This record gives sequence, structure tokens and C-alpha cells, in this order.
Amino acid sequence: MKSVIQLEIPDAFRAALEGHRTDADIPRLAFEALVVEAVRQGIVSRGFGGELLGLDFADREVFFGARGLTYDLPPSDLEGDLTALDLAQTKR
Repeated sequence: MKSVIQLEIPDAFRAALEGHRTDADIPRLAFEALVVEAVRQGIVSRGFGGELLGLDFADREVFFGARGLTYDLPPSDLEGDLTALDLAQTKR
């Protein structure tokens, strides 16, 4: 099921968009912006956001990363991962 949302924008903004997008692109651009903001606010997960946009894992990570949604992991998390990798490699 899909919902339709109408969005009113100032003519000057529409004119600016038309210089870079076709009319067909504008609804997709608005949808992408809504999904990005929902992910940013934690309303939906990155996985679900990517699914909504029809992106596979790699494309999803590139898409969100390009929009400033990077993983903010503390160094201690990464150190734990490195330790686990070291242990896995020594067990071979």
C-alpha cells in the first residue's frame, strides 16, 4: 500500500530544482529526503531505509554516507573488532 502526499513549494525553489532535475525526478528527490531524515532521526533503520529506496547493501551505504549518515563508532568498538580478527587469524 502506498500513500500520496502533496507538497507545496515556492515557485523560486521549483525553478531552482528544474535547473538540475526533471519534473519526474522531483518526487523521488523528496522521497529520498524523507527517508534520509527518518534514518537520521532513528525512525527507521538504515536497512529499511535502503529497502524503501530499492538499494542493495553496498549502494545503500554509499547513498547514506554521501548524505552524512556515517557510522559513529567509538574506537573501543573498532579495537574489539581488531582483537576478534586477530584471534580468528591465529586459530587458522
